[in-house]
Amino acid sequence: MSVPYESLAGRERSTQALIDWALAQIAEKYGQGGSEPHPSHDERHTKWVMYAQDLIIEKINDNSGEYGDYIDPHTAELMRLAAVFHDIVHTPGDPDNEEKSARMLAAMVRGAGAYSESEIELAQRILMSTTLKFDEGGQIIQGAEEGFLPGQILADADLSVIGARYPIFWESVGRYLLESKPMGWQFSAEDLVEFADREIKFLDSHQFLTPAAEKLFPHKPTNKFQLARTKIANSKLK
Repeated sequence: MSVPYESLAGRERSTQALIDWALAQIAEKYGQGGSEPHPSHDERHTKWVMYAQDLIIEKINDNSGEYGDYIDPHTAELMRLAAVFHDIVHTPGDPDNEEKSARMLAAMVRGAGAYSESEIELAQRILMSTTLKFDEGGQIIQGAEEGFLPGQILADADLSVIGARYPIFWESVGRYLLESKPMGWQFSAEDLVEFADREIKFLDSHQFLTPAAEKLFPHKPTNKFQLARTKIANSKLK
């Protein structure tokens, strides 16, 4: 994802330097061998989110308003910063992860000296769209503001892997499973059934916010998940 700095103009160089710094920080802290490994929130996840966001923007911009209003290059640049910083602070179970990540974004982007305060605030607003909570019934509550397309795009990109092709999805599920328990945990059949039930409920309740994401990531494998859950449950009973 890194590009030669000498090929970039000053503003672009600042953006790329911030992206490279954030990815390095995430890898060092949350990646394999990191100080606090989070398999589902490491640099692989962040790179995927950035890639998915670019795909959604391209889909929107190439289809003359069919999937939403045009995203100009300036806004897309701020969206990339929001994407790369969206999980730079991640403590499992902490409801303030996004706010802390947004503050980190502001501090680093402000320090680069190439962005106005209004731009920093917009990047923070976009990042906060990745806030994800659940109501008492287990239904998803996403933080993206209604009608705020840049935030909706990032929110969709953040969860886009659930609609990615099956090999990509199942690989991400494995990493999410590992992160759901302490390192070295020996998973029992009961653990796996509980995890599967939770994921099936999540898949059933999730809807993408943008038509472009729905078109790009249509492969929700709910039925395959239910089949896997049944096989695990049956093996537990034997």
